[in-house]
Amino acid sequence: MENTTVNLSIRVDKKLKQQAEALFAQLGMNLTTALNVFMRQSVREEQIPFKITAASEKPICMRALTESEMDEQIRLGLEDLEKNGGIPFSEVYSSLAKECGL
Repeated sequence: MENTTVNLSIRVDKKLKQQAEALFAQLGMNLTTALNVFMRQSVREEQIPFKITAASEKPICMRALTESEMDEQIRLGLEDLEKNGGIPFSEVYSSLAKECGL
């Protein structure tokens, strides 16, 4: 039987690799398995299987938006709601109350 696997060599930050290995160990897998899971899921979905956002994404100041920018934010919010469903108000309120110490 022929081996159908290949070696993949990538460069990553040493600390990031250590953190990832520790996380994946807690999940019961090694780095190779985790990367295979990621690649298989990407191929299956034909996209990266999670949302990529800017690390420094900041809340939007609604007063600073133009009317067309506001319309775009509303459109994006509705699109996200349709795609991912909503969160009941009671959960939102509880989360905010907890964060704000209310």
